[in-house]
Amino acid sequence: MTDRAISFAPAAIEISSPITAVYRVVATWMERHEQRAHLAEMDSRMLNDMGLDKVDALNEAAKPFWRA
Repeated sequence: MTDRAISFAPAAIEISSPITAVYRVVATWMERHEQRAHLAEMDSRMLNDMGLDKVDALNEAAKPFWRA
């Protein structure tokens, strides 16, 4: 016989309230804004290291924060 633990606890189900959902959306938007601002400031060498060119980076940086 093996010593396996058997759990009868219900599976973890995440139930988010509307406030939590709004918080997550706003946090995602803020993160996108910051990342795109950093991307716009990178020089060509840094962008090349990531496989991007300046035009691609500026196009991405120009997107509104709500667009993925």
